[in-house]
Amino acid sequence: MGSEIEKAMAEMKLTAEEETVVEFKEEVDDEKVERIALSLIGKLYTTHSFDVEAMNATFKNVWKPSKGLLIKELDTNLFLFPFFSKADRDGVLNDCPWAFDDHTLLLKELTGFEKYSDVVFDTARFWVKFYDVPGMKQTKAFVECLVNAVGKFVSVDEANLVGLDKSLNCGSH
Repeated sequence: MGSEIEKAMAEMKLTAEEETVVEFKEEVDDEKVERIALSLIGKLYTTHSFDVEAMNATFKNVWKPSKGLLIKELDTNLFLFPFFSKADRDGVLNDCPWAFDDHTLLLKELTGFEKYSDVVFDTARFWVKFYDVPGMKQTKAFVECLVNAVGKFVSVDEANLVGLDKSLNCGSH
C-alpha cells in the first residue's frame, strides 16, 4: 500500500493555474502599527481556573490606565493588553513584576509579526534591592555591573544615586 501512495504522489502535477505566483505588496497601516506598539501580551502562570473579569477589574484598578483597559483572552492563560497611550503601556511594563491571585503575570512587547502562539515567555522583570552599598559605589555603572551578575540590567532609580542611601533599587530581567 505504501508504494501505491508513493506512485500516486509521484504522478501528481500542478496545473498551469495552480502554478501561478501571487505577489502581495502590502501598504503599511500606520494605525495598526501604533495599536500593536501600544499593546502587551501576557501569560498568567497558573494551572488553576480564575475569573478573567476579576483580573480585568483588578488590573484596571491597579494600573489606572488613562483611557481604560479591556483585556482580550487569546488562549488559555494568554492575554492581550491593548493600551491607548505609550505612557500607560510603559508604566505597566516598567513596574513589573505583576501577579494576579498569587500567580506571576509575564508581559512582553509585540512587533506584530509574531503569532501569539509562538511568543516565548522566558524572562521576568524584577526589582532587585542592594543594601549597604558604599556611597562612592552608588553609581549607575556599579549598579549595572551588580545587576548583570544576577540577571540583565533594565533600569535603576537614579534618584537614589545622589549620595549615600540605605539601598539601591534596580530593575532586572
